[in-house]
Amino acid sequence: MLKPSSFLKIGALSIALGSLVSAQAEPRDLSTWNGQEELARLGGELPEGVRCLSPEPDPSFVSPPLFATDAGSQADCMYRFTRPTTDYDSTVIYEIPVVFHIIEDNAGVGFVPYAQVLNQIDVFNEDFNALPGSNGAPGNDARIRFVLATVDPMGEPTTGVTYSRNSQWFNDGGQYWNTLAWDTNRYMNVYSNNGGGSGLLGYVPGLPQQGNVVGNAFDRVVVQWDTVGKDTPHGLPWDQGRIATHEVGHYLGLWHTFAGGCGIPGRCYRSGDYICDTSPESSPTNGCGVGKVSCGLPAPVSNYMDYTDDACLTDFTIEQNRRMRCTISQWRPLLARIIQPSTLVTDSSAVSLSAGGTVTLDLESSISMGSWFYVMLGSLTGTSPGVALGNGVVIPLTYDPYFQLMLSSPGSAPFKKARGFLDHNGRGRARFVVPPGSDPTLAGLQLYHAYIASPDAVTFTFASEAKGLLLMP
Repeated sequence: MLKPSSFLKIGALSIALGSLVSAQAEPRDLSTWNGQEELARLGGELPEGVRCLSPEPDPSFVSPPLFATDAGSQADCMYRFTRPTTDYDSTVIYEIPVVFHIIEDNAGVGFVPYAQVLNQIDVFNEDFNALPGSNGAPGNDARIRFVLATVDPMGEPTTGVTYSRNSQWFNDGGQYWNTLAWDTNRYMNVYSNNGGGSGLLGYVPGLPQQGNVVGNAFDRVVVQWDTVGKDTPHGLPWDQGRIATHEVGHYLGLWHTFAGGCGIPGRCYRSGDYICDTSPESSPTNGCGVGKVSCGLPAPVSNYMDYTDDACLTDFTIEQNRRMRCTISQWRPLLARIIQPSTLVTDSSAVSLSAGGTVTLDLESSISMGSWFYVMLGSLTGTSPGVALGNGVVIPLTYDPYFQLMLSSPGSAPFKKARGFLDHNGRGRARFVVPPGSDPTLAGLQLYHAYIASPDAVTFTFASEAKGLLLMP
């Protein structure tokens, strides 16, 4: 049972958030808006419990009328409406080039090493792709990947990181973006500074759905410099890079989980955070929020768009992923490179018989194949004409003794986990293990591997492409 003091704290936080929303009701001039001036307008301090100055939904904002024929357009993910259809579950991967602008004060405070920026990119990919073995593994794969830019707007090679020293910029003043921004249509511009101070950890000036953001120099993500990457100088509880994950969620069209409070019953795509599979939430979470109940339901305390401590954040929901993918395709159409994913990814195309080694084979499908049964198969004699499985599915391997061995004895060497179940995101992992000192007469053999998958472990309705593996001396 909550203590009376807890109700007082919750009430105070609700009042603070209400005050912030009221303060934000005055339209922002996004071309000049920054954290330094906003904090000054708020009296030099953030309201208690607030750490992000990304905008809250403006109830006065009027979206154009929606029609059924608008499906597959910007109407699917408007400012105050979401239509998260399965059309946005595509297996296509969106790859976003990122430029990090590291801003230090004149004395060098605010320096972020290049390695720490790389670390933050890793966190983005763990969180947005629910990578196995990471904090984001329990989440849902958005199929949105982030890479540091390798070519600048002038076509020159780049590390994807810039460094500047300017104390005004470090305090989030001076419209630094007009000097530093790379083409915001084609790069996600992330700036690290102190956000203006007073405990502000990050923000975006506006969501793309506001209609006057994308392509302008001020279109940006701002994060507190000492929260970039894992094990940051900031220390607990925001030391694992998820402040930036949260702000990138805004950049891709997501609201806070507590936006709009409990929303309107039965109208979750038009109220609250405009997402139905995030439980409604009346106020942000402090700490890890274990057991928190809000609006009569378990609160979404593990969601990246809440205020939960970094270590306890693990997921975006399926509908949040759809809204982000809709935002990319409909509101930021020039931002991402579209990649047709490989359904079988190997970390090496050769292995040494004398030295031995392990080749990892990652099985990649789609969330629609989550928990399907898979079988890894192989061939010594090529990939054509393939083996028909029925239902028009053909596995691109030749039927030969190696194929028969893997089919009848999948647990035998050299494979580990040659059959099993894909995880809830439709992914799995097998390993091909060669012990040191293996038979040298096998050198020169070219093996091919592919996998098949079934929703019921009986009828196989999917076959991957084949990948080659050369046995070297």
